[in-house]
Amino acid sequence: VRDIRVKYYKTLVSKNKEEKLFSTTIQAALKVFINASYGVFGNENFPFFCPPMAESVTAYSRSALLQAKKLAEQMDLNIVYGDTDSLFIYRPSEKQLGRLKSWSVVTLGIELDVDYSFRYLVLSEHKKNYFGVTDDNTVIVKGLQLKKRNTASFIKDCWKRIQMVLIE
Repeated sequence: VRDIRVKYYKTLVSKNKEEKLFSTTIQAALKVFINASYGVFGNENFPFFCPPMAESVTAYSRSALLQAKKLAEQMDLNIVYGDTDSLFIYRPSEKQLGRLKSWSVVTLGIELDVDYSFRYLVLSEHKKNYFGVTDDNTVIVKGLQLKKRNTASFIKDCWKRIQMVLIE
């Protein structure tokens, strides 16, 4: 399932807006399915409860990420953040990224990709909680209360004003 998500749907590039939305939706659904597998096999109320199975879902990713981090550090890359499936590297050169990507394919069998290049990035103390402004002025928000339905409207309004300042 991971290979189908990563090697096909996540890399499917289309200029057609409908096809792009379709592939983005499918890859996101597959990601939810993969993450749910971890949760369900780790739940003792699940008929097929199996902690080693649950742990294997995250162990593979963790191992690959730690190996990539080690190589990045050996290459004198400045890693500012990392979580379950990401490394945030401060101003890597194209050559450094190329080397890291090539190494990953050969050594891990995983194709690394650059999801975002941020002009501004603000990290919290919690994993998967950050916001940033990309080079093309897209605002990315992950895990913060700013996106929650029950966040007070005055906070959402303040956040909208902050976004406008950041993208100017």
